[in-house]
Amino acid sequence: MNKIYLLLLIATISLNLFSQQENVIVLDSTYSYYWDSDTNDWLLYHRYYYANDANGNQTEKIEYDRTETNDWVPSKREVYAYDANGNQTERIQYNWDSDINDWVRDYRCVYAYDASGNQTEIINYNLDSETNDWVGEYRWVFNYNASGYQTDGFTYNWDSDSNDWVESFREVFAYDTQWNLIEILQYDWSPFFNDLALRYRYVYVYDTNGYRTEKIWYEMDYQINDWVGGNRYVYAYDANGNQTEIITYVWDTDANDWVRNYRWDYTYDGDGNKTEGIGYIWDSEFDGWVTHGRLVYAYDADGNQIKDIRYEWDTVTSDWVGEWYYYYAFYANGLQSDIVRYHWNNETKVWVGGRRDFYTYDVNGNLTGWHIFLWDRETNRWTYDRKNLSYWSELKTTISNNIVDFDYNVYPNPFTDYTIIKLSNATHTKKIELIDIHGRIARTIDNVISNSVTIQRDDLPSGIYFIRIHSDDTYVRKVIIR
Repeated sequence: MNKIYLLLLIATISLNLFSQQENVIVLDSTYSYYWDSDTNDWLLYHRYYYANDANGNQTEKIEYDRTETNDWVPSKREVYAYDANGNQTERIQYNWDSDINDWVRDYRCVYAYDASGNQTEIINYNLDSETNDWVGEYRWVFNYNASGYQTDGFTYNWDSDSNDWVESFREVFAYDTQWNLIEILQYDWSPFFNDLALRYRYVYVYDTNGYRTEKIWYEMDYQINDWVGGNRYVYAYDANGNQTEIITYVWDTDANDWVRNYRWDYTYDGDGNKTEGIGYIWDSEFDGWVTHGRLVYAYDADGNQIKDIRYEWDTVTSDWVGEWYYYYAFYANGLQSDIVRYHWNNETKVWVGGRRDFYTYDVNGNLTGWHIFLWDRETNRWTYDRKNLSYWSELKTTISNNIVDFDYNVYPNPFTDYTIIKLSNATHTKKIELIDIHGRIARTIDNVISNSVTIQRDDLPSGIYFIRIHSDDTYVRKVIIR
């Protein structure tokens, strides 16, 4: 019987085809490429497929690696479960076992929540290969008061000898009448006491406006059975509530007092955006503050931060010297398009490129591309390094629109010049047809004698195409990329 293998192919991406999105749109697949300087082209090496439940929650993620023979091999799989409120209740990780050609369980996380949606428990398990059962690793328990504020938290380790959970860490939280956090007590397991013992204490102070004015960290000294200072932070604000100063102190055991350490002063524009920060270090010899660092920020007309520059003070020249510089760019809809990092070249006295991250989105604001460029100092230009391309589609409750079949493969996809169809060795292929989105046959390949067929683009216009494979005893349908 003549069967047909039908798969969907995109010659080049046409975003207009996906502009009408009436249903829920979910992440369908992601493809990772690296730039091969030898071939001067992108090489696809990794891909992810996703599945979702009827509510749009991601229920499965499968990762594949590409081998030197251009075969796709599974590597990792994660399966997620949710409760009726959409809270994730379980995550199970699998690894691919090439010997048995199947998934093998590896790791499991279980989550619990109270009626208010507060997370009350996390348990991590590892798989015991001997018993083929889950064995506890870590457990976290969280408690809340009636107002939803966390009152304490516990960490447990699994004790295989007692076959039970053993507490190893505890946190206790206290609040004032305005529900500002005013104290955290931390306990660690002490082999000396063979029990949990106080280790650290954090104290927070607020002004009448609710702004935090002080944070103090203490450590328990069991020789004197009292708290000993560690670090102290003091904050100041302007009339608009902008933080204008931070001073850090360290505890001097000889003087038995706090000693100034670092200080930052900040200024703001009329919109409340932080525009500059000047850092100082306390010089105990001169008994005064010494200029140390400077941060400069800039914003566009929409309030998006577009510059973040760091300078260090040069004591030799008594001037600021660049250290690093971040530049940010945005599309008209406010989505970020670029993050560019530069560093200061002390020899040429100019900013030199380091790395650029460039992002693209579809008409719904979903991330479709993440491109990484590195600066080539020899050619003084940006060069390709890596990229991730993500594809989104209408909600489906099966694993991706790209159903994987290891007997059939198409790469690269999307393509610009050509694509290769890898056929099954187990079946005889009679004919391959390339069909456009209107159902018209754009190309036919008869008398297929190889299990690897190359289709040249030639004069094919951009768009979505179906490849229909006629074989003797198999019919498979899958979507390669959307």
